[in-house]
Amino acid sequence: MELSYRIKQHPVLSYCVFVIVVVLWLAGCATFTGAGTSVPGHIAYHYSTFNGTQQSTQFQANVRQTIVLHYQATVQSGSLVIQFQDSQGVAGWQITLKKGANEQVSLPDERNDQYTFMIAGQQTSGSFDLSWQVH
Repeated sequence: MELSYRIKQHPVLSYCVFVIVVVLWLAGCATFTGAGTSVPGHIAYHYSTFNGTQQSTQFQANVRQTIVLHYQATVQSGSLVIQFQDSQGVAGWQITLKKGANEQVSLPDERNDQYTFMIAGQQTSGSFDLSWQVH
């Protein structure tokens, strides 16, 4: 049976194909003009255009440990979101910046898991520098 015939005969399949095409098209809308690095315990970028996401390397933390995050960011336009996520992508902490910041945050761990920091630019220019340690 031909694929086009299957799509026409099954509205759910047709909808799924439409959603996949839209997602792929939107993924192409992410822009980044700049440079940076991501290594264990550190991620830093500077950019004239950042509209999308960057993710840190994964790291392990165990029950009763604390993740100490230090972040420094410059936001010249737009906004920057820094989010602490578990292995399922669930945010445990988040901040949205519309101007610069230089802070340290302690994030207690309540279970053994792999974590990442997700940084999202929303039509922003500037820089960010995150470093973290597990204690």
